[in-house]
Amino acid sequence: MTHNLETHINHCQFINHGHLFCVSFDIYFVFRFRIEAMTESLEQDKGVTNKLVISISSDALLLNGNITKINMALSIDSNTDSTPYLANGSLSTCDDIEEGGYSSQEEDFNEARDQLIVPKCIMLGGYTRRASQCESLKFRRHLKREEATAQSSTAVDKFQHQPLSSQMSKRECVDGSAPKIKIRTIMCGLILFLFTFSVTYFAQHSRVKSLHYQLEILHETRRHLEESHNKISQEIQSASFNLARYKETHEKMKQVNHDMSAHMRRLKEEKDKESLSEMEKRTEIAESRLQNIVDFIRSASNEQVIQKYGPGPHQVELLVKLPGSQATQPIKLELASVDTKFGMPHAILTFLDQVQAKAWDGAAFSFHAGHVLLAVPSPAPQGSHTLIKEAPTILFPEYNNAYPHEKYTVAFPGRPGTGQDFYINLRSNVINHSPRIQDGKFIEGEPCFARIIDEGSRYIVDQMDKMSVNSNGSLNEPVIIQEARIVAIPAR
Repeated sequence: MTHNLETHINHCQFINHGHLFCVSFDIYFVFRFRIEAMTESLEQDKGVTNKLVISISSDALLLNGNITKINMALSIDSNTDSTPYLANGSLSTCDDIEEGGYSSQEEDFNEARDQLIVPKCIMLGGYTRRASQCESLKFRRHLKREEATAQSSTAVDKFQHQPLSSQMSKRECVDGSAPKIKIRTIMCGLILFLFTFSVTYFAQHSRVKSLHYQLEILHETRRHLEESHNKISQEIQSASFNLARYKETHEKMKQVNHDMSAHMRRLKEEKDKESLSEMEKRTEIAESRLQNIVDFIRSASNEQVIQKYGPGPHQVELLVKLPGSQATQPIKLELASVDTKFGMPHAILTFLDQVQAKAWDGAAFSFHAGHVLLAVPSPAPQGSHTLIKEAPTILFPEYNNAYPHEKYTVAFPGRPGTGQDFYINLRSNVINHSPRIQDGKFIEGEPCFARIIDEGSRYIVDQMDKMSVNSNGSLNEPVIIQEARIVAIPAR
């Protein structure tokens, strides 16, 4: 099998003719190697012994640019007492190749091997030099591998058949070139060692320098971080002190605000009490004045009614025309007393003045609200600038408990200024139209100033109650008041 590996050598040995050179250095190189394993069975002393032979062939590219080829065979017996030994080995480079190559004798190699310090675990075997793969280089003249092998085998055969004197002369020639090879190998090793040492030194020096620079940066960063930490610690301490002072000031301000709020509350309560008392006094005065005005109006109204219409009782007759009928039908109203204590003189005076001014002539019952039937004055004549006929209105809601809002009673709306219309109660409205509290406010009662007393008039009102009504509460056909007149005026 063949592998391409990148390896790291820590120890390298140079062996040449009995001298051992050990050099320790760190170097990277690329080599390719092939390993072949072969087992043999040998019969020794009537027993079978297994023998493992491992052949290793490699091409290495060193830093000096030379290609070195190494071949070696390692033999291992199955016997537990035996140790592995080098059965055969060869080393060749570009510079060592000669035309046709050469091989030294095994005896010379054994003499050099005896002078080496061999580890106990490995026994060196034969060692030969042979041509490497560099013989294919174009700039040198080489023989082809087949021709070199054939010539080498032929030379060996010739060498074995030559006379002893000729063999000795050739061996002396070969031995003469050994010192040159030794010196060259030593120089290559020294140069390789120095170059490797220089490269390693500068690489380590650059790395140490880079690490030293990074260490200085780290120290500087640490110093900045420590300064920042100290600064932040001082700022935090200062902020904590300021926060404590702020909390203390805040507590004092809260206490001051609480005291001030309590004091202001007391002052406000006292002021409110004074203001309330003052307002109550003013309200009492205003109510007293208003009551005086009301009493004056009622007294004046009583005098005017008696002066203009007599002391009563007073009656008013409404002549109405129902839809589909050509004749008019009367609705008689009996007015309330004009007594200032038990009656409603202001409401009676207002209604009698309206009737006297013909404000209800041509008016109509046009709205049906379900519980009341509302009468609205007629519009003013065409060409007039007023919308309705001029008529007086009530100045205040003059309600009296003696005249509740029962069925078949007549009343003014309670709002001041709305006395230009009146309504007939179709059912009892005591709860809705009497004095009451509504939405937290006091609502005064509406003046119920008249009653429908005769059955004929009530029948007409019932007929009006049964009339059809639109969705907005208006009657489909309104009931017209042809005339309103005062009746039963006693003689003066």
